[in-house]
Amino acid sequence: MQTSVLSADGALFVATPEARVVEEIGAGDGFAGAYIAAMLSGYEPRARLSAGHARAALVLQTTGDYYVDTAETPLLPELPDARSR
Repeated sequence: MQTSVLSADGALFVATPEARVVEEIGAGDGFAGAYIAAMLSGYEPRARLSAGHARAALVLQTTGDYYVDTAETPLLPELPDARSR
């Protein structure tokens, strides 16, 4: 599987990483929330998709609608070179 971003610059595709699936509920919301948070934080499109994947993978590994953040699982993964500003 993969996700994509379409823009005036063309299409960008990022492969979906493997995740241990416990329950699917909330994974799409987790992806969208992390993607938007990364966008608002100034990350480039590839990093936004990666942040969405990382959050969705965490949500897939738990029961319920969301994954609770802890110090070990921040909202955005460490992507120091991915900021556009």
